[in-house]
Amino acid sequence: MEFFSWAGLGSLSGAVAAVVVVTNTVRKLTKLDSVWVPFVVSVLVVYGLALVDKALANPAGWVIAFLNSCLLFCTALGVNDTLVQGAHRPAGDAVPFAARRVRWWQTWLRRNGSD
Repeated sequence: MEFFSWAGLGSLSGAVAAVVVVTNTVRKLTKLDSVWVPFVVSVLVVYGLALVDKALANPAGWVIAFLNSCLLFCTALGVNDTLVQGAHRPAGDAVPFAARRVRWWQTWLRRNGSD
């Protein structure tokens, strides 16, 4: 059984799923609560796919890959935040950003120093 394939990762939905899953796993295992994690994962996924497709043969390929990385990051960010919408805590139960636990489904963005 193959959950991810190069062809599947080559689609936007496959790449978004990979970014969300890898980011949430890395954040949970390392307790690293930074928006840089999904950005770096997005860049690695896109440049990895571009390398496999031999799309980095010229400077334009590098620029397009970076733009696609930004698109993938924004899309994965939106998907993650949409999934998190149902998991909000009551406003009176806010925890400072540095003190909060890293959960599997949790927004990747800081919101005024609280959850």
